[in-house]
Amino acid sequence: QGHVEVNSIPGQGTTVRILLNFPRPTAAQLEQFRKERLGNLQSFNLQGKRLLVCEDNEINQFIIQKILDSAGCVTDMAGNGAEGVRFAGKQDYDAILMDIRMPVMGGLEAAQCIRRSNISVPIIALSANAREEDKQLSLAAGMNAHLMKPIDTYQLFSTLIRLIS
Repeated sequence: QGHVEVNSIPGQGTTVRILLNFPRPTAAQLEQFRKERLGNLQSFNLQGKRLLVCEDNEINQFIIQKILDSAGCVTDMAGNGAEGVRFAGKQDYDAILMDIRMPVMGGLEAAQCIRRSNISVPIIALSANAREEDKQLSLAAGMNAHLMKPIDTYQLFSTLIRLIS
């Protein structure tokens, strides 16, 4: 149940607001979800792992930061690929999360620069593009994995654990 509101002003733009009412999950449903999706990750510890996140979108930065904070990771944020390359050259990281499309320098070019600097840290591509050729471009640029946005927490944690452990 919900409703849709549309407000439009000619020459200025349109705002569409969709309000949906979903029932809150019960404690038992939340526990079941945790067991199914996150249960096998509990034996691994990401506490204190140092990660570099290269992401230009502030909302995505906030979301990724919250997800990584929940796992106890220590994160640095770079707003573009060039900043990411500089960070990677100055600090040892357990992994790098790399957006593909960023201003100044994109993720593919940044990954190539990091690899040319003989830095072997795992690099995980974050992209809205799910086509196989996009994944292959990420791997060819020196990345170790390619994850889709919006980020699936289970996939992110399991990929980090696989690549860091």
